[in-house]
Amino acid sequence: MKDINNKRRDVYKGIAQKNRIALPAVEALAGKNAIEKITSGQFTMQSDGTWIRKH
Repeated sequence: MKDINNKRRDVYKGIAQKNRIALPAVEALAGKNAIEKITSGQFTMQSDGTWIRKH
């Protein structure tokens, strides 16, 4: 899991540098897009560590 996350972060760093935007902005957009893609009934972890089910 740690390896996957590190590779993902490397990709995000490249996107941030290419577009001259901050890494946290790229990470936030990627997270938003991932949450939008999950189907109803699946769980997602919130920034505070709690889990919610998508309706």
